[in-house]
Amino acid sequence: MFKGCCTALVTPFDKDNRVNFKALEKIIEDQIKRGVSALLLLGTTGESPTLSFGEKISVVKFAVDVVRHRVPVIAGAGSNDTMKVIEFGNAYKNLGADAILVVAPYYNKATQEGLFLHYKTIAENVNCPIYIYNVPSRTGINVSADTIVKLSSISNIYGVKQASGDMNELMDIKSGCRENFSIYSGEDALSYLMLTVGAKGTISVASNLFPQYVQSLCDNFFEGKHEKSLEMQLKLNPLVKELFSEVNPIPVKHGMNYIGYDVGKPRLPLTEMKDTKKLEEEIERLK
Repeated sequence: MFKGCCTALVTPFDKDNRVNFKALEKIIEDQIKRGVSALLLLGTTGESPTLSFGEKISVVKFAVDVVRHRVPVIAGAGSNDTMKVIEFGNAYKNLGADAILVVAPYYNKATQEGLFLHYKTIAENVNCPIYIYNVPSRTGINVSADTIVKLSSISNIYGVKQASGDMNELMDIKSGCRENFSIYSGEDALSYLMLTVGAKGTISVASNLFPQYVQSLCDNFFEGKHEKSLEMQLKLNPLVKELFSEVNPIPVKHGMNYIGYDVGKPRLPLTEMKDTKKLEEEIERLK
């Protein structure tokens, strides 16, 4: 579906804590202008847990209308309730989203069999491309390589956003999954390393701030300029460290405001960033 950088977009809020659609349109247009390969709405970075279903519908519809098929639009449809994912997924598909991203069900602590049946049931009931999102640090559970390999046999499960940080697990996924099953980095600091193991790109937080840079990091790799791609990764990583110095998306929202986007502050229970100096220094350095 895409190769390169997909930006996991922030959801901008206005001073009354409502979705700021004017700011969202500017962000989308600037991302496309700077060459990203796809856009993700309603991910972790988009503060999906604090948006109502009605707000989510409005955000996806608005984004699809603004993008106008220029890049794929992926909508986060994750929940720890399988039936809710099916409801969300079908709603987003009907609004024109090109695919859905489904995070592993958090809190319930499903077995690997439960995780397999969760995704299998979703795939049977939502007729659009589906990406698994494996992020154990957030969900408290790891979708094992064996489970992902089994799920890769289902035709409309297109790939995985892998954020476990386990490179051995990544190699097991790469070697065991079908040939056209796509792996994407879910960790900005590991994008280059994951590209070397066969990832098709990265679903990035840092590209909210520097979309062209992250896309170029991927493009250089795919063009065989591996040393240049590695150099770009090493230059990016100090910024990435600051972007995750507090819980995502607290730092990236501050960064977006700092460079001139009016994205507001995070919704509770997330708070505004406390120590902003290092983040601002890294933004200036990378500029």
